[in-house]
Amino acid sequence: MKTAVDKIGRGKQRQVDKRFYARVGHYLFEPEFCNPAAGWEKGQVEKAVLDARHGLWYDTPPFQSLEALNLWLSERCRALWQGIAHPEFKARSLAECLAEELPNMMAAPAPTSTA
Repeated sequence: MKTAVDKIGRGKQRQVDKRFYARVGHYLFEPEFCNPAAGWEKGQVEKAVLDARHGLWYDTPPFQSLEALNLWLSERCRALWQGIAHPEFKARSLAECLAEELPNMMAAPAPTSTA
């Protein structure tokens, strides 16, 4: 992604754009980039997102407001997480792992400026 990476090095080495790096620090996440000339990596991610969208938006009711949509979406995600195994802890669902982690999580920071 050209807005995130200024230069691609060998293997996983990247020179990350300063503005993108500031957002990484603000939102406290580790970026993970696909390898150059490995289009299958991006394809796998896009297929997983497509599958998740179909499961999530199946049988969607009409909404009177954005707030109603957000409430339904939150409840729908939590219900689906009950049946999805955690990728590392296969014996536990995503919902179980989230419930354990929630007391230790920080509130999301305010959005960064777009300027």
